[in-house]
Amino acid sequence: MPTNIMVDTPESRIKQEQDSDFDSNLSQSGDSNDGEEIHGFMSEESSNSGDSALTTSQSDDRTNGSTSARPTPHGFVESPPASRSNSGIKDDLWLLHADEMISLSQRKRPVVHSSDTYVTLFGKIVGHYLHFLQITWVRCGWSILVLPGTTLDRLSMIAFASMSSWILFGLMIWCLFINHPYLVIRFNQWSNKNAKGLSMANASYPAIFHKTTAQDPGVQAARVALANSMPPRNELHDQEAPRTFNLDIAKLLFQCAALMYERTSNPLLDVLETTRDKLNVDGITASSDIAQPRQVLKDGVGSQTVTLISECLHKHNEEENEMTRFAAKLGMKYATISELNSQTSACSGLFWDPASTFIILAFKGTSPEEFVEWAGDFTYEPRDAGDWIRGFGKVHGGFMERVFPRKLAPGARVPYYTIRDAVRNTASHLCEKRPPGTKINVWFTGHSLGTAIASLVYARAVNEPRDFGPNVVIRDAFMYAAPILCDVQSAQAFHNRMYHDERRTLWRITNSYDCVATSLPDWGDDLRIHLSPYNLFSFSHLGMEITMHPAPMNKVLLSGNAMPYGSPVFIEGTSVEKGGEEDEVIQEARLKIARLVSYPLVGRILCHGTAAYWDQLQRVQTGRCEWKDI
Repeated sequence: MPTNIMVDTPESRIKQEQDSDFDSNLSQSGDSNDGEEIHGFMSEESSNSGDSALTTSQSDDRTNGSTSARPTPHGFVESPPASRSNSGIKDDLWLLHADEMISLSQRKRPVVHSSDTYVTLFGKIVGHYLHFLQITWVRCGWSILVLPGTTLDRLSMIAFASMSSWILFGLMIWCLFINHPYLVIRFNQWSNKNAKGLSMANASYPAIFHKTTAQDPGVQAARVALANSMPPRNELHDQEAPRTFNLDIAKLLFQCAALMYERTSNPLLDVLETTRDKLNVDGITASSDIAQPRQVLKDGVGSQTVTLISECLHKHNEEENEMTRFAAKLGMKYATISELNSQTSACSGLFWDPASTFIILAFKGTSPEEFVEWAGDFTYEPRDAGDWIRGFGKVHGGFMERVFPRKLAPGARVPYYTIRDAVRNTASHLCEKRPPGTKINVWFTGHSLGTAIASLVYARAVNEPRDFGPNVVIRDAFMYAAPILCDVQSAQAFHNRMYHDERRTLWRITNSYDCVATSLPDWGDDLRIHLSPYNLFSFSHLGMEITMHPAPMNKVLLSGNAMPYGSPVFIEGTSVEKGGEEDEVIQEARLKIARLVSYPLVGRILCHGTAAYWDQLQRVQTGRCEWKDI
């Protein structure tokens, strides 16, 4: 696979940020999106001057010295090979993951903790919302008065602030209601009896997981397709060449994305308390981004505590054990690999088949009951992403902070580098007993917030395939319920890059009634509309959108700027007829979902959930896609 030459690119150079006095005052306590601080959503004044060269060695300085340093992107760094102990690849992944505890343990404790009483929880959530309002509206006023722009730009700022404030108010009421102890107990009882103990995100359609096995024809077809080699390159640069949307892969990757919701933050918070008690920052000497797994953690807490932390996060974590058991039903292994710079339940995980040549990188979305995560989603602050992803302009700052944070504590690990090394180590493990030159396909997926974070990691991976090593081939991404992510410049840079070496597609699958994926202004997706960069209605999505329309339309429509309008796209998949008891269970679940989504407003929110998406995916038919009218 061709490699990228790192010459005079945003990977070898970094812009000097010129944050305004206003922004610096708001950000004194450090950057975070999991409850330690709320960012405003309005645009900060960007600066394109004062570029300074950055060497690889400089990127290591952030782990020593000041208590909070700005992480800087560097070019490809050859990290040490993963250890090959008798315990296998999982130990390597667990120890990589455990190294992130150094950074997270130095944060303030999360706003909401599982041990809080309901009165305490109530006060914290309301206080969190009031803090959001303060930051959002002060920044909105400052942006209107100081930043250049048209009247329409200023109206967009007010509209965005108003819309996010009202939506988040409704979500605050929802979270206060659903977190009431009586309802929590009743839901857990109901879920254990009727939904096999699934989380709130998945409980309304337990057949997503419990009616699927590795012997299902669709799963078998998906696993074969995931391991297939990249299509021939003879028409690589022909944007109008036919594309194939593999429905079997789409379903399997959606199950992986939905499964990520079964993990909560409780085990993580317990581990962080242990790490805080043992942490000795002065003992950290290794550079976290290129150190062997466990070395940074060992320096910080001592070798006796390392194994305890790793086992509490994984081996003795019943939530992860349940996820591992489901992955095993599909013939795959699973491991959580990153906390995504957060003390909430946000995380990323790897699925792989030891007997095959593919890896699935999945990202967790926003849990319905976690107000802190909802606040992070609606805290909109455009942030320059070009230092990390070549050609990009502004992206949603809250999403960017999850994988490419602006500040790190001593010994901290950039989440992207943890993910990168986890993929590299797993790929090397899969290649060990295979012929030289074997390639490992890496696929990306996520739902909601998980889609936004996965899209940023995917964009970086497409730009810098060497990050993941010579054995890895970056394949397609299947994203679900995507929120708006970036400006027009970023979307154009991404779409242009998709045709430079291999032909890939980011498929953005949308439920037509989904309020999150369809209600927010995305005029940047329409190339006929030209708005200023300060207009918050001009933000865009990445990739090609496949919109699933239920009855009475009963069709799938295609849209997006990643390929010319009218280009042929075909849906392929294995047709499986259900019957008997299994069909009755599915029909009952569908009727339940249909009743729920029929409620005004509430129904559109529920259409953002995994149950509604799985129901619509089951109804998609094979054949040629029809393009949406423009």
